[in-house]
Amino acid sequence: MERWQSHIMAGNDCLADRQLWAAIAHYQRAIAEAEQLLDEECDAKAAVTALVVSYHNLADLYSREAEPKLAEGQLRKVHEFVLSAMRHNGNNQAMAQALNWAFTKTYQALVEHYRQYGDGQDCLVPFPTSSQSLH
Repeated sequence: MERWQSHIMAGNDCLADRQLWAAIAHYQRAIAEAEQLLDEECDAKAAVTALVVSYHNLADLYSREAEPKLAEGQLRKVHEFVLSAMRHNGNNQAMAQALNWAFTKTYQALVEHYRQYGDGQDCLVPFPTSSQSLH
């Protein structure tokens, strides 16, 4: 988790200093570290949160730089990753709860992105009600 956090912090510092390429590189490395955390089956909530934060930081960078399509791509990647993980989770209850949280966050981020920039909202799967299953 420390390696992930160091890349997020370095990315944030680079972004604040307008070193955009360095910030992108750190956020991409943070994504790779977060994916590794998921593979290691450590704290599910922390690993899933790290993944969502990493992608969302990169998407925020692109949005700030007037690149909404690039931002959308990052938001879609993490949302699709979460959906796929939900389908293949098995019986890990902690991971299922973390993924359900992530599904809500990534879905809301996409909806907000489409509200702000338009396009693509019709591509979203309707948000399930509490009586519907995501599997």
